[in-house]
Amino acid sequence: MKRLWILAGLLTAFSVSAATTLTKTYTAVSAYPAGACTIAANNADRDSRMWMQQGWSQASQTQCSCQNAGLEYRCGIDVTYWRP
Repeated sequence: MKRLWILAGLLTAFSVSAATTLTKTYTAVSAYPAGACTIAANNADRDSRMWMQQGWSQASQTQCSCQNAGLEYRCGIDVTYWRP
C-alpha cells in the first residue's frame, strides 16, 4: 500500500509541474508600419483577455515586426500563453 501512495504522489507531482503552452501570431496589413502594429497590438490585447478568462496566463509577447510587401506592410506580434 505504501508503494501505491508513493507512485500516486509521483504521478500527481508530474502532472502539476507539466504546463501547456500556446503561441499565437497576430498579424495586420497597412500602408504604414505604425498602423499595422497598432492593429496587431489591439487584436492581441483583445484576444489575450479572452484567453485569460479561460484560465491561460500570458508568458511572453514579442515586439511588433514588419515586412515591406510592396505597397503595404505586414506586421505581426507573437504572444505565448501558458496553463498549468
